[in-house]
Amino acid sequence: MTLQYMPGFGNDFETEALPGALPQGMNSPQKCNYGLYGEQLSGTAFTAPCHQNERTWCYRIRPSVKHSHR
Repeated sequence: MTLQYMPGFGNDFETEALPGALPQGMNSPQKCNYGLYGEQLSGTAFTAPCHQNERTWCYRIRPSVKHSHR
C-alpha cells in the first residue's frame, strides 16, 4: 500500500470517506449528508488575532457530547 501525503504548511485540506459527505459551499448546514453532525474544533485561544486562528470542521456519526466517558 502506498501512502499519499498532503504536503504544505498552513494550507486547507478536505477528505471524505463517502462521496458527498462534505457540504459544498458551506461549513455548518442545518442537515448534513448521511445524517452526520457538524462540529467545529479550535486549537487557538480566543484572544488570538483572527488571522492566527486554527480550526477544523469535523462531521461525526454522533455528537461528541454523546460519546461515553469510559
